[in-house]
Amino acid sequence: MSVKDFATYDIDKSYYWNFENGPVYKGEFPKNLKKKPVRIWDRVLDFPIFIPAGLLLNGNWVLFYERMGFSGLVYKTVRTKEHPAHPMPNCLFVKTDIFDPYNIPDFVHAPYNYEPDSVEEITITNSFGMPSREPNWWQMDIDNIKDKLSENTLLIVSGVGTSNASSDLLSDFLRVASMIAELERVDAVELNFSCPNVKGEESMIYTDPDISGDIARRVRKVIKGKPLIIKIGLLLGENLKRFVKAVGPFVEAISGINSVSLRVLRPDGLPALGPERSKSGVCGFALIECTKVFVRELVKLRKEFKMDWYILATGGVTNSDGFKVLMEEGADLVGSCVGAMFDPLLAVKIRGVEDESGDNRV
Repeated sequence: MSVKDFATYDIDKSYYWNFENGPVYKGEFPKNLKKKPVRIWDRVLDFPIFIPAGLLLNGNWVLFYERMGFSGLVYKTVRTKEHPAHPMPNCLFVKTDIFDPYNIPDFVHAPYNYEPDSVEEITITNSFGMPSREPNWWQMDIDNIKDKLSENTLLIVSGVGTSNASSDLLSDFLRVASMIAELERVDAVELNFSCPNVKGEESMIYTDPDISGDIARRVRKVIKGKPLIIKIGLLLGENLKRFVKAVGPFVEAISGINSVSLRVLRPDGLPALGPERSKSGVCGFALIECTKVFVRELVKLRKEFKMDWYILATGGVTNSDGFKVLMEEGADLVGSCVGAMFDPLLAVKIRGVEDESGDNRV
């Protein structure tokens, strides 16, 4: 049996096919999941587990993963204008060990016809380019699910600015954040400062603390009091400290890590995604140690600067152990994208189920 057989997103089909036809799932929906209530802003979640931006392509995906036991849901990154997805391939399996956060490799391999032995060991490269429908569509889509979501579900919408001939990057971030904040049921606005799969100015904003801080400060003023989350890639040491110092005063949460940007090669040394995409995001099981150290450092910096934002930790969580590790390091919520994509029952395995006597079983 292939690990693809469990996936809700069919990596052998296009982004648009999955957008219209997914999630793919033929199993039963879980009942009586174990609860571990946690308050995040004005919501009391049943359990501190969420899906980060990336997997929830539209409202159907949001509602599906809520039913699968995820208490926090981040609607995939939207823009102020329609934006196309990269052509296939968008996802390939990568053969690699767990990354050392202080010694990330220069490249990884995506061998032809390679598949990992188990869902828990999946690492992929993904390259979508942050596609988006036009604002009228995604605003209506989010509005249509507002009455279907539980009161115990945290709904976050991720947005990104786009620089073009008619708008600079900062102005567009302000516009997209305002459009998200208009929506009644949205609990928080996330700004995506990290996407290694685009070539514009929006790709790696988090590596520049001055620009990051300026955008966060200005967006803070236009989102009508809603919490602001910044999503970033892997930063450690002094780089993370500078970022937190610049952004921390203006946010209610920091989310990370997004995928790591690497060269992904075929065995013959050619770019796995084609010559136009020599680098792409690598995510999944290989990132767990990176996220662990990232969270540990964020916790220390939050205390050092006497700040009180939440830590939304994601990257490498493909099993219960990954979830436990990040919670023990001090994360407030722990997310999974690749793990949840290939194992829709991941939240069930992490949360467990109440039996008739009230005891917990997995």
